[in-house]
Amino acid sequence: MLKEYLAKYNFKQTDVLFPPTKKQCHIWVLRRNQLAKKLNQPELTKYRLYDLRHYFATMLYAKTKDILLVKQQLGHKRIEHTLIYTHLINFKTDEYISKAVQLGTPTTLKEICELAEAGFTKFTEIDGYQIFKKLKCNC
Repeated sequence: MLKEYLAKYNFKQTDVLFPPTKKQCHIWVLRRNQLAKKLNQPELTKYRLYDLRHYFATMLYAKTKDILLVKQQLGHKRIEHTLIYTHLINFKTDEYISKAVQLGTPTTLKEICELAEAGFTKFTEIDGYQIFKKLKCNC
């Protein structure tokens, strides 16, 4: 889709597709402050752009309990960097083990078969992922 978008608007290799990080941060602060003022909620100004990434990672881990998936989605090289997101989650129940499979990947069918053989059943689909679960063994 990105290639189609670039072709449609005649982007060249020398064109800047995404603004530099400082500019993105500046735009975030500007829009966040405008929203806080409009809604008369000054507490909104405490949220950083980075907090959205942290929230995404925390929620993905909460839904899937698959730290390797979170590591992959964040682009981390080391699992230690990803583990900082797990300490915020207080699971109310540990009755299930969950795994996520990204739709459209070449190994999807193989992964799904392996999960089925291991006792997992499909639970739901979220943002292009199939989520599987199975009861934890309390042996």
